[in-house]
Amino acid sequence: MIRPAGHGDARFLADLQKQTESESDFLLYGKGERSLSTQKVRKQIISWNQSGQSVIYLAILNGEHVGYLIAEGNDAARASHRLDLLLAVQKKAQGKGIATALLHKTEEWAEEKAITRLELTILEANTPARKFFEKNGYESEGIRKNAIMIENKPQNEIYMAKMLIS
Repeated sequence: MIRPAGHGDARFLADLQKQTESESDFLLYGKGERSLSTQKVRKQIISWNQSGQSVIYLAILNGEHVGYLIAEGNDAARASHRLDLLLAVQKKAQGKGIATALLHKTEEWAEEKAITRLELTILEANTPARKFFEKNGYESEGIRKNAIMIENKPQNEIYMAKMLIS
């Protein structure tokens, strides 16, 4: 099941973010690197739901929160047509179509909001993610060299985007 996050999901989302960050070397934050309080996440969910410019979708499998897609809009009128995306799925739930379902649900929401550009960055070394997004119509727009340090090794980021309306 894919649904928007409500304020009652704050604890689940905070725990899910911590879990996915601990499982992956490809996310901005590493294992235990940041503290996500339920209160802070709840405030973010409420703020975004009230603004109508951003949304968080949750994936629930067999009653458990297993993935999320954060789509952050922009307050500036000149950039109100775009969303920044962050997608993560627990390792045990990968390969089940959850990422695709989250992405499609977010794209539907974006079209309803007249958003025409979806953006994201991925680590160049994350070949599966790059192939996934390419398969879903995202194109590489450039590389940010040495943008992220993982275990004291510089990593390149790839900018990717998809236009919903040409």
